[in-house]
Amino acid sequence: MLKQRSEDEFNIWLHSKHVVDLYTKRVKKLSPEMTCAKQAAQIISRNLKNNETLLDCGCGTGWFYHSIKKFSPNVNYWGFDKTKKFIEIGKKYLPKFGLDPSHLIVGDISYVQGKFDHVLCMNVLSNIENW
Repeated sequence: MLKQRSEDEFNIWLHSKHVVDLYTKRVKKLSPEMTCAKQAAQIISRNLKNNETLLDCGCGTGWFYHSIKKFSPNVNYWGFDKTKKFIEIGKKYLPKFGLDPSHLIVGDISYVQGKFDHVLCMNVLSNIENW
């Protein structure tokens, strides 16, 4: 018998309750900000102008939105992640902090079309199964 397998079956993030809980706490601002996120936001904000776009590749739940908004409140933040559950969590909680839920997209880089002024890819490469 042939069985179709889901990509989620091999998605390590969905097999870790700890990671799902942590990413949910981060997006709800119930977990301390990561030092690397704060540093990245500081560096990126030096070059961001009002209303410029930032694409967060592999955004998880979109928790970096909080870090960048502290330094660049007028940034036009967009994020995508391959893990549908993370995007659903971000869409649930980030609108309370001002993010349009349509700015979070499920998929990988091959699904993204458009122009962005700045692109962030933080903590992603070490988590790709075949990099």
